[in-house]
Amino acid sequence: MRTLLRFLVSRPLLAAAGLTLLLPLPAPAQHSRHQVRWVHNDRSVQVEVNGEVEFSETDTEVVRLSPGGRFMLEERRPDRPTHRIEYTSTGSDLRETFSVEGRPRALDAEGRAWLAALLPEVVRETAIGAEGRITRILARRGVVGVIEEIERIRSDSARRIYYRHLLARHELDARAQARALRSAGQRIGSDGDKSSLLREVGRSLNLEDAQLRGAYFEAVGTISSDGDHASVLRALLDRAAASDAFFTTWLASAQTISSDGDKASLLTRAAVRTDRLQSESVRRAFFGAAGTIRSDGDRQRVLTAVLRAEPATSPVAIEAMRNAAGIHSDGDKAAVLLAVPPRLLPDPAVRRAYEETARSIASDGDRARVLNHLTRYAKGLEVRRGSR
Repeated sequence: MRTLLRFLVSRPLLAAAGLTLLLPLPAPAQHSRHQVRWVHNDRSVQVEVNGEVEFSETDTEVVRLSPGGRFMLEERRPDRPTHRIEYTSTGSDLRETFSVEGRPRALDAEGRAWLAALLPEVVRETAIGAEGRITRILARRGVVGVIEEIERIRSDSARRIYYRHLLARHELDARAQARALRSAGQRIGSDGDKSSLLREVGRSLNLEDAQLRGAYFEAVGTISSDGDHASVLRALLDRAAASDAFFTTWLASAQTISSDGDKASLLTRAAVRTDRLQSESVRRAFFGAAGTIRSDGDRQRVLTAVLRAEPATSPVAIEAMRNAAGIHSDGDKAAVLLAVPPRLLPDPAVRRAYEETARSIASDGDRARVLNHLTRYAKGLEVRRGSR
């Protein structure tokens, strides 16, 4: 089996742990150009490709170039001479030019050993032909072998590509997918690459499977950046068939986000899923997360959003008002009470929760305003206007 590869002009994707790497992008059907260069410590490897190139099954040789194509590989390091090999094609013929320290020489046994050692590393570190390599490794060593190969890679961007292709394999069961997700959570250091991977695979994975859902959200929990963490959860929010178990786990993950703004933005979007809030477990998780928002304005925004969503119910309104009692700002607390749907105010349980929260308002003006609102929409009810 041979690996057919196409390349596009490169862009920088990673600079971490002393490794600077340019990775391939999806390529067009016609000729394309690509440059790869990485530097690790004092070692530099550079690859230039023009056209289509095929490697051997072991990734140790270049076996074909498209007509007019070119492939160049060069390695510079302080402890040995600079090695360079260039392949060109004028049709069906493949021509190779090998040099050491700029002096041309035949590709002898030493040169072939250098190429056989370096080329697989180049293919691995740049994620060139990742999908095909995964197929071959799976056949020989299974999922464990693929994960071991991925864990040898230094580049987070390349790891992301390998994990994405692995998790897309239809023959993997939930246990194997969970193992790959846990490995990705531990091995990908870049929050950007990790969140990108989880957003991509989250669209297709069966997150209703408890084992797989646990591994997925475990990986999400390893993202340090609140923005990247929130971006993954945001991408999952529109899953139409999400179960109560999924939504409860999603809310537990949202609760761990430190940023009030990011957390409030997620919960505000989740607030429109009032169908899910009819479940006691989901409702408890939602308001538990809302209760960890320190900013009065952000918490008020979440609570008013859930009260204005249709159809808000009495249990939802009661929990929202109890949650509002933890808001310090009298104005924000009053805003939550004024957002309670008037149709719910005749409910005795709703009225009691409303009055209890109203009594926690220190401002006479704000407290009078919310109690007048209650009187207006619940005529005939005795409203207790006791001061704090």
